[in-house]
Amino acid sequence: MRVLVLQNGLKSRSTHFYNESLAWRRLCAERNLPLHILAHRQAPLDLLRELDAVAAFPAGPDASFYIDDKGTRGRPQEMLETVFSDVCMRAFAGKTTADDLVVVPYARVPEFGGLARWFEKIPAERRPFVVVLLHRPEEEWRVDPTRQRITGNPGPMREAANRLRGLATRGLLVLATNAPLAGILRSALDMDVAVSPPLYSYAFQERWFAERGEEQPKLRGRRFDLGFLGQMRPEKGGGVAIEGIKTLMTRRQGLKIALHVRDKESEASFNESLEGARGQGQVSLLTGEMSHDAFLMAIGSCRIMVMAYDPERYRARLSGPLVEAAAWGRPVVVPADTWMADMVARGRVAGTIFRGHRPDALCEAILSALDQVDTLSETARTAAVRWRAERSIDQAFDLMLARRAAAASA
Repeated sequence: MRVLVLQNGLKSRSTHFYNESLAWRRLCAERNLPLHILAHRQAPLDLLRELDAVAAFPAGPDASFYIDDKGTRGRPQEMLETVFSDVCMRAFAGKTTADDLVVVPYARVPEFGGLARWFEKIPAERRPFVVVLLHRPEEEWRVDPTRQRITGNPGPMREAANRLRGLATRGLLVLATNAPLAGILRSALDMDVAVSPPLYSYAFQERWFAERGEEQPKLRGRRFDLGFLGQMRPEKGGGVAIEGIKTLMTRRQGLKIALHVRDKESEASFNESLEGARGQGQVSLLTGEMSHDAFLMAIGSCRIMVMAYDPERYRARLSGPLVEAAAWGRPVVVPADTWMADMVARGRVAGTIFRGHRPDALCEAILSALDQVDTLSETARTAAVRWRAERSIDQAFDLMLARRAAAASA
C-alpha cells in the first residue's frame, strides 16, 4: 500500500499545508507506508527536499481559473479539472494499484472533476481508494441561518462528485471538516459525507508542554492579553475587530493586544484606524505571513484568542486559529451560529460567544472573557488534553484507513 497525498496548496513553510505535510510524513513513517506528496509548482527546492515531495500542480485548491504558459484562459472548471488530471497522470502514469490510498486534503469542484478525469484513464482494476476532504462551502454558496441548507447552485460539485463516485471502483470516502458542513454536503451532493477530525498535528504544543509545562510562551519577548490572529481579512471581521478594540480600550485600561494583518498596506490602514483611539493600551501589529512555528508561538503567547469572524462566512467552516487555540488550552471569543460557537457550547473549548456581528457585541463578549479569564483558562487547559487526543490528523488517518479496509472487505 502507498499513500498518495495530492497537496496542491503546498507552496511554502508559512501555511497549514506545510505543517500537515510534515504530519503525513510522520504518520506514514510510523506505519512503514510509502508516501508520495505532490506539491504546488511554486514550492521551493529546499522545502521539496525536506518533505521528499514533488513540485507538480500549477493551481491550488482555491484557484478560480488557470492561465497556461501562452496566456490562454480556459473555461475555469474544465481547464482546472484537466490540469489536475494531467498532473496526476504524469506523476503516477500507469503505476497505480487498487492497494493505493489517494488523499486530497483540500478539495473543491476542480479536484473532484480532476480525479474523475484521471480515473477515466486508469483501468478499473488499478484505481485506488480515494479520500476527498472538503473544508468550506463554495464561494458562491450562502449557508442559511439554520446551517442546514444553502442558497446557490450545488450542481457543478454534485455532477463532478457523482462522476468520481461512478469511477472509484475501489471506494470513495468524502469527508468534511465539521458537522454543519457535512450535513449541507450530504443534501447538496446526494451522497454520504462523514465528519473528519481536523488535519492538524499538535507536536509543537506537545513538545512545549513536555519541556516548559504550562509556562506561557512569548512572541519576540512579549505576551498578550488578547490575540486577533490569522490576518484580518474582511471575512475575519477586520472592521468589527478594529471598532471593537477602540471601544474596549476605553473600558479596560492597559490591555496588550496582538493584531495580525496581511501586508504593509493593511498595517498602514489599521494604524490610521487606531490613531486617536482613547484609553491606555498597546496594540502590536504582526504583519504578513508568519512561519508556522511563529504563528503557533503567537497563539500561545495570548491569554485569550478572539475570532471576530463574519458568522455568515463561518456558519459551516472550520477555524484554524481556534483549532490551535484549543490545543494550547486558550479561551476564545467567537461569533454565535458557527461551528466555533458549537465547540464552546458543547464544552470542547472554553470561551464566550457574541451575538450580532457588531463592535459593541464583540466588546461585551471580550470583557466577559477577561472578567473570568482565570476560570476559563483552567477549563481550557483541561479541555486541551482531550482535544489533542481526539481531534488530530492521527485520528483522521485512522478513520481513512478503517474505511478503506471496510471497503476492501465488502
